[in-house]
Amino acid sequence: MAMDKSFYLESYGCTSNLADAERIISIMINAGFKKVNFEQADYVIINTCGVKTPTENKILKRLKELSKTKKKVIISGCLPSISLEKIKQAIPNYFAIVDVRSIDKIPSVNEHSVLISKTPLNKAKIVPFSLNKAIGILPISEGCLGNCAYCCARLARKELFCFPENDIIQSAKLLLSKGAKEIWITAQDTAGFKPSLPDLINKISSLERKFKIRIGMMNPDSCLKILSSLINSFKSEKVFKFIHIPVQSGSDKILKAMNRKYKVNDFKKIVKAFRKEFPEMSISTDIICGFAGESEADFKKSLNLVREIKPDVLNISRYWQRTGTPEGLYGRITKQRSRALSSLFKKLSSEKNQKSVGKTYGVLVDEPCKARNMNYKQVIVPKTFKIGASYKVKICRASSTSLFARKI
Repeated sequence: MAMDKSFYLESYGCTSNLADAERIISIMINAGFKKVNFEQADYVIINTCGVKTPTENKILKRLKELSKTKKKVIISGCLPSISLEKIKQAIPNYFAIVDVRSIDKIPSVNEHSVLISKTPLNKAKIVPFSLNKAIGILPISEGCLGNCAYCCARLARKELFCFPENDIIQSAKLLLSKGAKEIWITAQDTAGFKPSLPDLINKISSLERKFKIRIGMMNPDSCLKILSSLINSFKSEKVFKFIHIPVQSGSDKILKAMNRKYKVNDFKKIVKAFRKEFPEMSISTDIICGFAGESEADFKKSLNLVREIKPDVLNISRYWQRTGTPEGLYGRITKQRSRALSSLFKKLSSEKNQKSVGKTYGVLVDEPCKARNMNYKQVIVPKTFKIGASYKVKICRASSTSLFARKI
């Protein structure tokens, strides 16, 4: 690839993909490329996600559109390791295809090449281009120890590879020096980090400057092994009182079929332990509707679990068969169950958020008109509030998804 060219990047998917996108941009700029808008770009990089069928279809449609342009298209992200042939069919004239472990090689790829690496890449050593100056995304590992039956991301991110702790700490320092006010510790399973997630949290918390830390998704079985020390690490005033711990189903039978390595009561134990220490702790969880073999009774157990736990955030997914995963229930059933779960959560969340009306909080603004309180609740604030700044606010009303505030 010539060194005097320009590029444009589109990214889809999770925070790990966003972290990759920031590093791809940095890699390209350091190699002499100029970041421009789509119309001006010689190269278009599509950083893909393959976790859900609708997302894959959306990306493949986009690739078909790009195949009709004169743009030199590079496909990166998870999809090359999941649906390589579909990518080639969608855009036969692709410039290059690279997997998540090969992003450092994008500036030097040859035309019509495919790079799928067997060697993990230490992304903690790649300086990111921050797309949001207030938020520093800090990946600590890639892959996981699980083998969940519904997941095809394991085909892309592969087995667990933890980045060296010293490199992570140095990356955190750099992000803070560049003005980050929130550090997002991210991975497919943050609790699986070795040598120790709690120790890592403590070390990052001890860094100078005023900032907050958001701990990303962790699996219940990994969390259980470090529960006591993890809760202690959350006592730092710099750590958001927020935990994302996907339960996926309220039925032990379905969890077993999913190859999840815990039971529903294990999940409840974690939630109870955190809320005992931090009564206003925000709990985010995920539930899949319509996994293979899920009966009406199994689904009702998921509904009952939501009623009992009353999570602050609930990510609901209709099960879609993906590469290497079993066939699920009919789409009509998954749609009905998804709607029922969504309706229940909206009701419970509205009731819960109403209890915050009239309260005062300190908030940190991390997006235009959006801030977070200490429990990482989304707070809608006046547009005059500056990104990266902290304010004292009073909650004047609430919805199922947000709190609305005015400055005190």
